[in-house]
Amino acid sequence: MRILPFTFFLLSLTSSFQLWSQSIDELKLAYAEERFEWVVEQTSEATTAEEFLLHADAHHKLGQFEQAMEAYQLAEQKGMNSFDFFMNRGICAFSLGQFEQMRNDLLEAKSIREDARIPYYFGAMAYLEEQHKQAANYLKDAIDLDPTYMEAHYLLGAVYLEQNKNLSAELAFIKCIELRPDFHQSKINLALAYIEQFKFQEALEVLERIIESAEKTALADAYYQQGVCRYQMHDSVGACESWTQAAALGDEDATKHVATICEGKQRKLRRRKTVHMEF
Repeated sequence: MRILPFTFFLLSLTSSFQLWSQSIDELKLAYAEERFEWVVEQTSEATTAEEFLLHADAHHKLGQFEQAMEAYQLAEQKGMNSFDFFMNRGICAFSLGQFEQMRNDLLEAKSIREDARIPYYFGAMAYLEEQHKQAANYLKDAIDLDPTYMEAHYLLGAVYLEQNKNLSAELAFIKCIELRPDFHQSKINLALAYIEQFKFQEALEVLERIIESAEKTALADAYYQQGVCRYQMHDSVGACESWTQAAALGDEDATKHVATICEGKQRKLRRRKTVHMEF
């Protein structure tokens, strides 16, 4: 007589576990489908380490770094200590400028397994701290682990520009374009590397292709750098035409050049070397 209640309890427990498992699987699927708001909502009353991690990761993907960090801490309190946990919390800490937390988490992640993102983020931190030689070494490590890691090639190109290693920067951005042809900012930076080497014709060819594509995210930059090339080639009229186009698209440096060089008496050119870090 005592076996039946025990069996019933065991079946109920198994059924509840299956429901919980299916719920986690559904949440993971929604996360993979980038339904991050839905995942945040569904995990708002998380009770398990895995649920808290999903809640944190979804906030993280939405750019809600402080909420994400709070949820990561709760996941750790529930016993979460996986590679993904340390990796993702480390990246979140980087986004918040909490470099000590980032360093500790990424080293924990590294103790679990090697991953190209770990040296990449150490490289990014070193780059932000203007430790360019150290940044380059980390980024080369990331590329050794994953030669197709476009972001690592891109940031390495930025480091080379900071170091005035312009030929190396040129090669890095060419590699970026090979790996991700649709990311036009690599082409802007390739043109910048050409400009720094006084290869103005090569730079113009790259910039004109961007302008012909009418790619909105890079168009203002392309017109600005086209103006720089033309000005360096002693084509002041063409330079002012390019800067006027860039100014119309909201480029502040181009607006200043139109006012001071094209419409004023100043002849000093501002050489912009800013590398955009959004992917």
